[in-house]
Amino acid sequence: MNNRAQNYRWVILAVISFAIFVPNYAQYQLSPIAGDMMTSYKLTAGEFTSVYTAPMTLAIIFSLLSGVISDKMGVRQVLIAGFIVSAAGLCWRVYTNSYMPLYLSMILAGCGAAFLNANSGKIIGSWFPAEKVGTMMGIYLAFSTLDMAVGIGTTAMLPGIHTVFVITAVLGVAAAIVCILFMKNTPSEKPQQDVPGVSVTESLKVVVRNRSIWIMAFCLVGIMVNTVLLTSFLPTALTAEGTDSVTAGLFSSIMTIGSLCGAIFMPVLAGKLGSNKPLMIGACVVGGIGSCFSWLAPVGPVLGICLFITGFCISGLMPLLMSLPVQLPGIGPKYAGTAGGFTSTLQLLGAVVLPTYVFVPLAGGNFNTLFMYAGGAMVVVAVLAFFLPDTAKMAGQAAQAM
Repeated sequence: MNNRAQNYRWVILAVISFAIFVPNYAQYQLSPIAGDMMTSYKLTAGEFTSVYTAPMTLAIIFSLLSGVISDKMGVRQVLIAGFIVSAAGLCWRVYTNSYMPLYLSMILAGCGAAFLNANSGKIIGSWFPAEKVGTMMGIYLAFSTLDMAVGIGTTAMLPGIHTVFVITAVLGVAAAIVCILFMKNTPSEKPQQDVPGVSVTESLKVVVRNRSIWIMAFCLVGIMVNTVLLTSFLPTALTAEGTDSVTAGLFSSIMTIGSLCGAIFMPVLAGKLGSNKPLMIGACVVGGIGSCFSWLAPVGPVLGICLFITGFCISGLMPLLMSLPVQLPGIGPKYAGTAGGFTSTLQLLGAVVLPTYVFVPLAGGNFNTLFMYAGGAMVVVAVLAFFLPDTAKMAGQAAQAM
């Protein structure tokens, strides 16, 4: 990669970091106004959860397809299309006044995030060297987490639902324009359509036969189930315990600030230790305990610390997992789009189906039970993490070999 391309990779990182912020912000801003939305739109708790997870629905269908297409044709066209659809959905959302239009607009709003998350490993792995992939993925995911902090922490301060939706529609249009103007395929990227003998079927076979990809996918399912349950109901649970809505939103944002710090510093810590498996398992255990009990801490510094640590541990796992495919022998940047699409499909299928149709109905409105399920999901991730390759060791060995 020449010097000009090395410099432009920071522009690419900035573009995808801003782009992922917008659709995720549009989702997480619903959490602190859940009560107002259920009243205004006449939503049940189950309908609100389905609206909240609606941006993930399109990703279930199209993540794999977008990954395969990007492996064949490059990521630029895929991302531009995705964020144009997202902008259209966010603009439509401003004018909705009932459940179904709101639900459909939220599905469209998630298109850009679906396409970008499926290809984030491919993008970062193509522009940055292997030893930096985890750290750069952490920066990207930090912006994916920053939108949680901004959405959950500030939305309740805005004058109303209409204002919230208008602000996000403007940001959605801006994200589409930024992708059109600045997104590029990597100079070194050679689309698979130019490589004899490589087909979509072959790409899928390579990915599906890789044991580590399956384990990673189910780890991501567990983390997403945990995240959906916590972020969608934590402010409401704190309010039910006697905290006013603004304070509940601020304390919930502390967890997302912890998530942001975890996404940035966990890959750095893994690099310093030269191993990420013990770190991942420890983070799963601490994050699981925090998911179950931190919301019950007394309002004040203790609650803030508990929520910060919980968010740090859970979100710190994401860059370690999402940087895995591009570093796996036999996958690499060549098949990373397909691998990312495959894991995103399973991840989001679990995130939409399990909270909405399994755990929320089973909890029956009991927040203590609901957050126990969230903690249990992290226990499952801890067990699965035992069987993953240690990507920090792999990156260190690759760097030494150069």
